[in-house]
Amino acid sequence: MVHNGFDQVKLADIMTKIGYRDIQSKTFYTGSKIFMGHDVSMFILDSQK
Repeated sequence: MVHNGFDQVKLADIMTKIGYRDIQSKTFYTGSKIFMGHDVSMFILDSQK
C-alpha cells in the first residue's frame, strides 16, 4: 500500500487552526517511479508555534 501523500495547502490550514504561524513549505524533490513504481515529490514545511 502506498500513502497518497499530503496536500501542502490543507496541511498548512490545519496547522494554522491549531496555533502555528509563519507557515512556509517548499517542494524540494520530484521524481518519476521512485517508490514502488509511483511518482513522488517531497516537501519541507517550517512554522512557528
